[in-house]
Amino acid sequence: MTINNIDIIKPFLIWDDPNDFYFVQILKRKKENPDHTSNNSVVSFYYISSMESFDRLFPEMKLLAKFYNARVYINLNRRNYEQLGLQMMKKVTDCLINKAYKDIRNAYTSICGSFHVEKAKKWVVDTDGYTPQQIQWIENLILELGGTIYQTLPTVNGMHLITSPFNTQEFSNKCIENNDISTPDIQKNNPTLLYYSDENE
Repeated sequence: MTINNIDIIKPFLIWDDPNDFYFVQILKRKKENPDHTSNNSVVSFYYISSMESFDRLFPEMKLLAKFYNARVYINLNRRNYEQLGLQMMKKVTDCLINKAYKDIRNAYTSICGSFHVEKAKKWVVDTDGYTPQQIQWIENLILELGGTIYQTLPTVNGMHLITSPFNTQEFSNKCIENNDISTPDIQKNNPTLLYYSDENE
């Protein structure tokens, strides 16, 4: 199986500010590596500051993913070097105050994973394992509740819906009322799959 979502994802990438970037991680997961000691571990990460750098680095990402049997993920909510710098100062100060000195070395990647400056927020609705009919019902419900479905991205076990924010409480209530479907996971600031392959290309 090979999933390459780069052509679908590229239109989402916009750099309005020279300090904007997108955060990409290569994650080795226990799902594909049963002997792995943790559920997820980071193989590498990238700060994508332009389309040129994205095109230049993507072949390297693919090679690393293939070598480690890992997945490449990208967060579609932009980060910003200036804003992250301010958050980094706060994070390091908190570590020093709490004497969590070892945490300082991972502070920047932690901030990159959690803090974004995206005004047009993009959520990921995880529909892995759902039937096409169930996914259609979920899509209709999102639209009914004021959301926009920007794109559907194939994943290893199904698909991710890339959406705008919508009323999650009402969404959950409607799913509970429907006995034929469980409430899907709504990820408000999580990455989506960019690339994975377990085949020899």
